[in-house]
Amino acid sequence: MKHLFVLVAALTFVLGISSDTFGQKLSKFYSSRNQEGGNLYFIHPFQDFRNSNDGSDFLFDITERVGNDYATLNFTYFSKDPLVADTLKIISGQLLISEKAEKIFIDFSKNKWENRFTSKIKITDLQSLFKEKSTPTIEVISGKLNLLYHVKDKKWEEYSNAVDKILFIIQSESK
Repeated sequence: MKHLFVLVAALTFVLGISSDTFGQKLSKFYSSRNQEGGNLYFIHPFQDFRNSNDGSDFLFDITERVGNDYATLNFTYFSKDPLVADTLKIISGQLLISEKAEKIFIDFSKNKWENRFTSKIKITDLQSLFKEKSTPTIEVISGKLNLLYHVKDKKWEEYSNAVDKILFIIQSESK
């Protein structure tokens, strides 16, 4: 009897770990708040894009209010000089998203410039991006300078699969 209890406990433990390990816990990717005018969803920052030329980072987060046609994509990139973004481009397979960038702030921190900007992205474009099988490249255009950021396929695959599900949840709420 004691051996049966140990076996059942071990199987429960292993199966519990495997469901967390192999299945995605969407809650680690987003949070939501009930608001007047529609629920607000915040998709947590994705921080794995890198510039292969200088090793600098690019990160972004997404905020969406149910019922809107656009989401807010806030992004931060780091540089040795302050760089004002004019345009944010996301290229993935045949998909090209190009939107105007607006400054939130530029600040100097830890020996580098932190450039924080925002863009409005159509929900349909976001859905296409996260369904796209190709790993995207991000391009920040600052004057005549184009900064390119890349991400590893495996990191993007996990994130995009989760966000695709989250966008489905958000869109199904607005119907």
